[in-house]
Amino acid sequence: MIAFLEAWRAVGRRLTRTLLSALGVAIGVCAGVASLSVSASAGNAMSARFDALASTLVVVSPPLREGATMSNDWRERATRLPGVESVGRLVTASENTRVIRVGEDPNTEHDIRLLAADTTTFGILDARLRWGRTFDAVASDHRLPVAVVDTAAANRLGKPGLGQLLSINGQTFVLIGIIESSEDRLTNAVVLPMWTVESDVLGSSRAPQLLVRTQLGWGATVGDSLPLAVSPEDPEGPIAMIPPSLDSLRNGIDSDSRSLYLGLALVSVLVGVLGIRNTTQVAVLERRREIGLRRSVGATRESIALQFLVESAVTGLIGGAAGALIGLDLTVVICLVKGWVPVLAPIVPAVAVLTGLLAGALAGLGPALKASAVDPADALRAS
Repeated sequence: MIAFLEAWRAVGRRLTRTLLSALGVAIGVCAGVASLSVSASAGNAMSARFDALASTLVVVSPPLREGATMSNDWRERATRLPGVESVGRLVTASENTRVIRVGEDPNTEHDIRLLAADTTTFGILDARLRWGRTFDAVASDHRLPVAVVDTAAANRLGKPGLGQLLSINGQTFVLIGIIESSEDRLTNAVVLPMWTVESDVLGSSRAPQLLVRTQLGWGATVGDSLPLAVSPEDPEGPIAMIPPSLDSLRNGIDSDSRSLYLGLALVSVLVGVLGIRNTTQVAVLERRREIGLRRSVGATRESIALQFLVESAVTGLIGGAAGALIGLDLTVVICLVKGWVPVLAPIVPAVAVLTGLLAGALAGLGPALKASAVDPADALRAS
């Protein structure tokens, strides 16, 4: 008990030196607390970003065997699955298609793709309307000769206006809208209603694809269930392309960033430990007379060692507490600036304070043992 009281008095007498010694530990602990809390907050924000980026589009194709087709009721069956928001079809025409403006030189080559799609396909592929409108169910039901082009195809066609007549494989269509989409499937394409699949406009069209837009997080589940749902008589036939999971990438980024930050914090703590060790070592040299007097009046080696050990531990404790407090404040400020929700684990401040205490005790272990080995006669004679 006497050793603890003496240690506390010594800390009070040398408060400025104690605070400067604790500064190194405080910086390291602050870096550690801020690293863990900021990385957790950033990870939470990153999870939301990854969820937003996670693909919710599942594409189903008919079996690869020759003559395989997609039944007309596949779309209706897919719509019934839980987690499905919308379903559409997309058919790509053969390569030898010709799309020109009416009145244009018939020998003009525009190198534009020709597609047929449901009305829901535009929303599924995140197509944004630039001008005009897209066709609706009426266009397919009444076999209206209307067309929609994307901005790339519109540029190749000389930026036609709405109402422009297009000659597509010898048949005339009216341009009713121009769309913009980052989806490759709609890039540089003229899109026609689905009724054209039954005509010869698309030529030898390829097998249609079923596009299924799912709710967030349902991509893999819906993709696994679709083959059986759309083709219960032949579940091995349909091919469902399931969006890849981003969990491994997300976890890898979280782990790498946390490891980097903690490594930097560990370096700072080690610098603080060395600072406390050097300060305690100097204190032992300066207080040799005090050590000699205490030893001469009956203080044991253990009490001397314990006193200096407690002093350095208290210094580390002060640094740990200050670092934890500053680290939490810094986390909140960073999250406010970045617009994140602060994620503060309750155990982090407690571990931070304990880390400072242990760092201080570890730093003072060597000087404490050296102080306990001071011979009282030599110390008094030297003083």
